[in-house]
Amino acid sequence: MMSSTFLLIQLLNLILLLGYPVLTLIALFDLRRRNLSGILQALWVLIIFFPYLGPLAFWLLSPKQEE
Repeated sequence: MMSSTFLLIQLLNLILLLGYPVLTLIALFDLRRRNLSGILQALWVLIIFFPYLGPLAFWLLSPKQEE
């Protein structure tokens, strides 16, 4: 019989494995909706692809739309 610790660790691994692509896709779609210049948008795309920190930085810093 499997221990509860093993199952908890496997569940955490699954959440981390599925969480990164989901966070990245949501951040990319949100970036696409914003009205930013091409260079600024390209820079954010590069930042977003840093695992976990990129999407979190995108939401925490939330780039403002250019007028």
